[in-house]
Amino acid sequence: MRTWLLLPFGLESAWLARAESLRHPDSCSAAFLVAREPNELLEQCSEEQLALGRRGCCVSLSPAASSAPGAVLACVAPFRTSPLAALAFVLGRGMKVIENRALKDEEKMELQEIQLKEAKHIAEEADRKYEEVARKLVIIEGDLERTEERAELAESKCSELEEELKNVTNNLKSLEAQAEKYSQKEDKYEEEIKILTDKLKEAETRAEFAERSVAKLEKTIDDLEDELYAQKLKYKAISEELDHALNDMTSILSIQCPGAWTSSVARVGSPME
Repeated sequence: MRTWLLLPFGLESAWLARAESLRHPDSCSAAFLVAREPNELLEQCSEEQLALGRRGCCVSLSPAASSAPGAVLACVAPFRTSPLAALAFVLGRGMKVIENRALKDEEKMELQEIQLKEAKHIAEEADRKYEEVARKLVIIEGDLERTEERAELAESKCSELEEELKNVTNNLKSLEAQAEKYSQKEDKYEEEIKILTDKLKEAETRAEFAERSVAKLEKTIDDLEDELYAQKLKYKAISEELDHALNDMTSILSIQCPGAWTSSVARVGSPME
């Protein structure tokens, strides 16, 4: 039977610090066993042995159990020296593991710092966008209030326009009724105008005929006046001739019998007047 020290994985340094106080009679066969989880050795260890291993105590395991496949993830080879030499070897290995983990942690920290800076930048950008959105929201709210006021004013104007539209509609109906009435009158007047137009044409025809008749009559009157003037001239000439003849006869008769001629001239002269 070989003696092993069962240590939980990840807590090697804490448990190995207590190894200095461990003293075991079989120091030449001492070794250290590192397992990820104590449950990995359930098939090889009893509950009592696992409980002792969790506390960092020495546990007696058979070599076959300790070397079973999958039972141990990290195992220090058996030393034929004192447990302190094995402890020093394990501590060096643990330091390397810790350094590697520290480097990985630093890399993770650097990555996390980069991610933190990116997150801060994203947060600042988000804050800026939030402020911009808030400012736009305030502007939009102001625009919304003004729009609502304009909408209320438009609604009141719409009500007024609807009332005016009703009045205009009523007036339009009244005007349509009047227009229909006037249309009937217009038809009547058009009929009368047509009749009067026919009468006017007839009157114009008659007037033209009368004008032609008047023209003929005027021409006839002119001809008659000319003829009358010619007859007057003839009458005047005949009267003058008769006067000359009468004067001649008077002078002749006055010479022969003056008294008888005077009385006869008086009788003849009265009808001539």
